Amino acid sequence: MAVLLETTLGDVVIDLYTEERPRENLDYLDGVHTVFGEVTEGMDIIKKINETFVDKDFVPYQDIRINHTVILDDPFDDPPDLLIPDRSPEPTREQLDSGRIGADEEIDDFKGRSAEEVEEMKAEKED
Repeated sequence: MAVLLETTLGDVVIDLYTEERPRENLDYLDGVHTVFGEVTEGMDIIKKINETFVDKDFVPYQDIRINHTVILDDPFDDPPDLLIPDRSPEPTREQLDSGRIGADEEIDDFKGRSAEEVEEMKAEKED
């Protein structure tokens, strides 16, 4: 499944390759997106992103924020005037007011409910 993430720099598509969906089945990205990296560590995080509930346009209902990345191998020299920020940019007000569930918001349908209420809710979902 591909997940579309909106960043301060534009949209990013993170795609998880699986046995059911190997890399060669991603022709739909040609001419639309550019591959700029590959995740070599932290696949547990990518799998968690892949399990995210998304709308019909593959946009997650809950915001996802990548707070830190590490470049393991950069084969290119940096330009001499490259400014490297000490931290990532903060999301814009528009991004924070997206109407989606905030990245830091906890989703717990059972919070503040009694054990009986929780059991009743679970029973309703099973029917």
